[in-house]
Order: sequence, then C-alpha cells, then structure tokens
Amino acid sequence: MKTTRFGWIIASGTVGSLALLGLWLIPGPKPAGAEKKAPESSSPTTGLGDGATPQRTDTIDLVRQAELVIGQAVQDKREGDTESAVKLLLTLVSEAFPPSVRADARRHLGQIAWAAGDVEGAKAHFREVLLLVEGVEVLEGVGPTSAAGSLNQLFVILLNEKNLEEALRANTALLGLGSNALASDILRTANGHQALVLTQMGRAKEAIPYASTVVEMTRDTPEQEHYLHALHQLATAEEAIGEHGSAASSLSRAWDVVVARPDLAISGTALRLHSAMQASGDGAAASVFAKTAFDTLSSQGAQRRALDPGISSAEMSLLSSLCGAHAFGRPDLSMWAYDQIEMRVQGDANALATIKKMRSDLIVVLEDQGRK
Repeated sequence: MKTTRFGWIIASGTVGSLALLGLWLIPGPKPAGAEKKAPESSSPTTGLGDGATPQRTDTIDLVRQAELVIGQAVQDKREGDTESAVKLLLTLVSEAFPPSVRADARRHLGQIAWAAGDVEGAKAHFREVLLLVEGVEVLEGVGPTSAAGSLNQLFVILLNEKNLEEALRANTALLGLGSNALASDILRTANGHQALVLTQMGRAKEAIPYASTVVEMTRDTPEQEHYLHALHQLATAEEAIGEHGSAASSLSRAWDVVVARPDLAISGTALRLHSAMQASGDGAAASVFAKTAFDTLSSQGAQRRALDPGISSAEMSLLSSLCGAHAFGRPDLSMWAYDQIEMRVQGDANALATIKKMRSDLIVVLEDQGRK
C-alpha cells in the first residue's frame, strides 16, 4: 500500500475514479475558459456514478483534481517510481473525465511506455489520444498541447512501421487541431510530415501545398536548415508529378542557401539541381550550371570538405556530365571537362588512356560536324 500526499490509499494496483471516491482536493488555478457559460442541457445532472452528464462546475472541479494527480504522477516518475505514476494516471482515463484530461493522462502514459522501450504500449496510449481528437470538436484546457505531442509521436511510430495510411490519419488529426492551438515549430513539422507521407503514398500533387507552406514558414527564419530541407521536400513532390522545371526552380533557391552557408552540405543540392535542369529539357543551361557548380565545389576548403565528404564524387559526376555538353552546343565545355578529368587520373594509366581516347573521338566528331 502507498499513501500519496493527497491522502489516497492505492492498493492492489486499483484506484477508483476521483469523482466516485468523493475526494475533494486543494483547489488549483482556474483553467483557461472556465468562466465560459456552461451549455444548456435537458438531461438531469445528478452525478457521475450513474453515467449522467456532469455540470460545468463538476467538470471544472475534475480538471482541477486531474491537474494535481498529473503533477503527483510526474513527480513520482521523476523520482523513479513509475509504477505509482502509472497507477495515478490510469485513474484519469475513464469517461468520467473530460477529453482534455484523458488526452493529457494518455500522453504521460505513452511517454512512460516509450521510455521503457514498450513501443506497442506507447502506440496504444497515443492511439487513444487520436480517437479522442477525432471524437470531439475542440479539446479545451491542456488538450491541444498534449494531443499534439501524442499525435506527433504516434506518427513517428507508424511511419517507422511503414504504416502510411495510419500515419497520415494521425498527422491529419494533428493538423486539425488548428494553427491557433499549435506552436509554430509543431505546425511546421506537421505540414512537412503531411507532404512526406502523401509523396510516399503516390499522392505528390496533394503534398505540394503542404510542402509549400513549410517553405513559406521557414523562408525568413534564422534556421536556414529548415528552409533548405523544405525546398528539397517541395522539389521531390514536384519531380514526382513530372514538374521538373518547378523542381529546378525550388532547387535553385536551395542552391543559393548552401552557397551562402559554408556550414551546410552543398554537394547533394548541386547534383539534384543539375539533374532537375537536365530533366526539364534544358541541356545547355544544365551544362552551364554544371561548370558553375564544379567551380564552386572546387573552391571549397578543407573544413567544408570534411563536413561534406560527397564533394569529390560530386565534382567527378559533374565533369562526366560535361563531357557530353557538345550535344547542347557547348563543345568548349566538353573539351574543358576532358582536360580536368585527365589531370585527376594521371596516376591511373588505364583511366588516362580511356580519357585520351574519348577526347580524341570527340575531336573527330567535331571536325566531321565542321565539314558538313
């Protein structure tokens, strides 16, 4: 048996509903919205034990009681007594309590299970929050914050399980809480998750508005990493529906970011933008960018090369592409690329012989074209 600071006795792992026990705790702070007028009801409100609908004042008292219970549970968990914390929290999940209270209790229960490595248990508690959110129009009080954290963690679990349909359901419910109820970072993450899952589900056209929202939310923020990621995510959705020109435009903005920020990886954006420009059908512009990107990558110092090990392979990839620039009216870039490659393979006799042969063949082709 354990006696809490509220004088309750917890025995055999069972704790009765606070309302049914008739326990009155020390009044807590008045919750936001408590002064709103209670909705009228034609049903008698004689109590909670017979399943009747509680009066507004009863609901306020229950929320106050729940805040104290949750506070004690959090303290118990902090002190390492998770068993006691779980027992306390389980007293708050019955339908006698408002949805906001149940959502908060489920959030803490899910986090305890998650910390213990019980993924299935955590998922079960977070799924209960999803059902609560889907079942009511508004979660008052602590509800939106608790629900957001639970739904986000549920999304991560389901995404890791590749359960895209249910992950989309959880994230849609999170977005349904509304921008007024969510912090900006949660709203940004939720829109990004929506774009990610819709794209993976083959619904990239639906994903684009969500990805565009994240781009706008992060464009002028100091955390340009978020902006860069959002631009890449938008480009991925655009490429998925064949909008390669739009993808190139998005990636061009990403290129501007990585060029200006030496603390960010640059090689991936260079290759993606070059590929998108090629896919859009503008081979000449793609060749010019390849030369620009190569020069930019080559000018990077040791510090950035240590940050981005892909720079060297990206340089060779761009040079290989430039070998075909003559097909787009830029034989000068092709010859330049062969010269650069030849300098890089001086120690490899076979590679050097191959490059010289390829350049010689190109010269023959260009001479034939000149005679026609």
